[in-house]
Amino acid sequence: MKTSDLNESWKKNDNSIKKSEGNRKEAVFAKGKQEPQYLAIKELHEDKGWSINWLCNVYGIARSSYYKWLNRKP
Repeated sequence: MKTSDLNESWKKNDNSIKKSEGNRKEAVFAKGKQEPQYLAIKELHEDKGWSINWLCNVYGIARSSYYKWLNRKP
């Protein structure tokens, strides 16, 4: 396949790569997928005093997502 053919193919599919619309702060937290990890991080930090940074790294979760979950409005 030629480079020009690849460029044309990419341009046709470019619309699927665009960002979705909406405000990230209005995102709804799905209970389920990461809820157990968030709860474990919270409990281990409160009970054992373990670092939130270290716990997030162990569970493979971004600290920002943990704090967003922690400070969410029920």
